[in-house]
Parts: sequence; C-alpha cells; structure tokens
Amino acid sequence: MRPNAPLRRPLRYLAWLALAAPALACSLNTPIYLDGPTPWLELQGTEMPPRITNSVTLQFRRPTMAEQTVLDEASAALKKEDPMHRDVRVPWVARDKIHLELLFTVKNLDTGPGTFDVVVDGANEYTKYDETVAAAALAQGKNDQAIYLPLINLHPQLPKPLAPGAVYQGVVREDDFAEAEADLDAMGRWMANFESVLINRSDVNPVGLENVPAHVVTPALVEVDVTLTADKHMTCEWTLRVRDDEDRLWHVMGDPRFHPAPTLFEPAVAPKMP
Repeated sequence: MRPNAPLRRPLRYLAWLALAAPALACSLNTPIYLDGPTPWLELQGTEMPPRITNSVTLQFRRPTMAEQTVLDEASAALKKEDPMHRDVRVPWVARDKIHLELLFTVKNLDTGPGTFDVVVDGANEYTKYDETVAAAALAQGKNDQAIYLPLINLHPQLPKPLAPGAVYQGVVREDDFAEAEADLDAMGRWMANFESVLINRSDVNPVGLENVPAHVVTPALVEVDVTLTADKHMTCEWTLRVRDDEDRLWHVMGDPRFHPAPTLFEPAVAPKMP
C-alpha cells in the first residue's frame, strides 16, 4: 500500500458509472467485479452482420511522483540494456499487477436452436485493438466475407449450438487475458504481424514476437470489449473479475485519475495486385 493512502477496501463496481461502493474489509488482492453495461448484449439473429459489442473501461489512479520515478528509472534501465536502445517504457497498468477474468452467460430466447460465439478485444494504455477495423483492412479490395480476428476467442469450445431456452455459462481465464495482452503489446509497440500473433499461442509458437525486447513489462488491458455473435435471438450478460495487486484502481475521490490515450491499431495491408 502506498504511503499515507486512505484505508483500501474491496469494491463492487458499477461499470457503467465507474464508481465504487465499499464492502467488508479484507486483503488488498481480493477480487472486485465489474458488471458489463446494461442493456445486455442482445441479438435477434437477423442483423447483418449479426454482431454486437459493449465495453468496460477500467479506471486507475495516477502514479504518485515516487511511483513515476520508479517507472522512469526502470524504463531507462530497459532502454539501456536493449541492443537497439528502443524506448522500452514500463507501463503503469502492467500485466503482472492487474489480472483479469471474464464470466459470461448466453441465453437462447428463440423458439429454435441457434449458434453463438463470444470474443474479446480491448486496449492497453498504448494501443487499442478493434477486430472490425482489422477485418475491414483485411477485406480491402476484396469481395470475400469479412474475417474477424479477435484478441481472445474460446475456439474450439466456441462457436457452440444452443437449444431453445438453453443457457451457456463460460469463462475467459486469466491466462487467456495474459496471452492477449502480450499479443496486443507485440502488435502495438513492437510491430509484430497481427495475424501471426493472434492465430498462434505464444507458448506453442512464438511467431511474431521476435522483435519484443527482452525483459519487457507487458501492459494489461485498460478497456475490455465483448462481442456476441448469434444467428438466433440471444442475450449475453457478462462480468469482469479484476485482481489489483498494488492498489492501482481508482476508488478514492481525492486521487487524480490516470488518463491513457491508446492509439488505434491499424494493420498494414499489402497493396492490391493489378
């Protein structure tokens, strides 16, 4: 806990307000839960394309002067040891400090069976990824069906058929988020080929990660975007579970907020051949 900070307590956030309500005091690392925005994700299955997205933006306090000095010194040390002396900035919202997990429930409200999928995109403090933007870039000059490459999918478990009236409950685990956060940083700061890093898991095939500096500190997501696709009338309700190791989430009125301005990732696409 930072010096002279008010007593911290675990919080249940209303995500659409980004405001906190105090609960019973316990350990600093007790998870908090951010409810997805209302109304829930809902599709009739007749939309073109049948996709809908909503988002939660996490609120963090700004680092203190002492904390910023530590970040700057760590960044300078990484830049010095990098063979190309690149700007290896250490993020304030780091993957080893903030841990995310997504819990979701899909309901088939239709009278017939249907198929659905749930995927996740988002942003760190440097880069935002939007699979719709990437799909448009991939389709440039082509008449093919759009190819969507999300930061996180649960394939091969999803897409999944769902009987009328049936309910499916799923989890996007912390390790899934950790993989996505590494991919996004590789794409945004280190110019990795986005198709390569998104299609391959780094623990199986680290293709595209060759340019990532050694000992880089990976930024965590500060925004989580959830997309439901469905070919029948379905809804998706979701909750984001957050573990905050070092009290960096904003929940004290006197603390200045951290305001990152991530740049939208726009994939480079080879020019169309004549």
